[in-house]
Amino acid sequence: MRLIALLVALVVGVVLVAPVLADDSVSPFPSSVTIGQQFEVVVQVDAPAGAEVELNLVARGWNFVEVVRVIHLQPLDLGGGTWRHTFNLTLAAFALGDREIVPSVFITQDGVSVERALPAGTLFVASTLPENAPLQLSPIIDPGAVAGAQSLWLVPIAVGSVVLGVAFVTALLVWLTRWWLRRPRVVPTELPESAHSPDIGAVEADLLANPVAAYRAMAALVREALARRYGFPARALTTRELSRRMEAEGVDRWQARLVGGVLEACDAVVYAGYLPAPERRTADLTMALQVLEATG
Repeated sequence: MRLIALLVALVVGVVLVAPVLADDSVSPFPSSVTIGQQFEVVVQVDAPAGAEVELNLVARGWNFVEVVRVIHLQPLDLGGGTWRHTFNLTLAAFALGDREIVPSVFITQDGVSVERALPAGTLFVASTLPENAPLQLSPIIDPGAVAGAQSLWLVPIAVGSVVLGVAFVTALLVWLTRWWLRRPRVVPTELPESAHSPDIGAVEADLLANPVAAYRAMAALVREALARRYGFPARALTTRELSRRMEAEGVDRWQARLVGGVLEACDAVVYAGYLPAPERRTADLTMALQVLEATG
């Protein structure tokens, strides 16, 4: 069986190589090219029907000519069981002097592959350097000045522009904030009073007997007077919030401090359970009266 297989392989190889070898063709190479220059070559190979034809890209017959690109065209049926395979090649030479180039292909049929040498071509590869040019690198030319270089004032001007821009934006924001806080407001001439709005007489009556109720009424009177005078929601603000709001609204500092003292005393009695002495209660009432007079 091995002997039979060997005989079949030899017969197929002879069939693939001998009859069609004379019909293979390689288009003429250019007479001369420079090293690295690309050029085109057309290769035509005739092979039996059903055979696969592949270009041998690593054959030694290329002789320092590299295959840059391969385009395998559609095979052409020549009749009689023969097909013509056409390859459009882009080549480039990378060795100087005369070159003999012998391309080759692999023809595979029924699992048997045979290499076939194609017609040889000649090529002269010339150097890109002038004749008798020295084979050494020339020295690098010293760098020179180039017109249109960056101005020495560019960076200082850019930095100064940024600083001025930031300062202008900051000043604008500060001015807008102050204008918004001090903008004129429409203060209602009459504010609706609660049905249970306290009066100063009730505060005086409860000051000794019921200090918690008296201080609660005192705080309500002060807050109503502030709301009526300045137009902000004094009843809805805590003592600390009210103090900050008065400072922001530009209220006289002494008056703002007086209001803060009265309301803090009221908070201590109403919420903290502090019970001041009678003299202290009278003093707190006097401060509340001064606030009411100043805001009336």
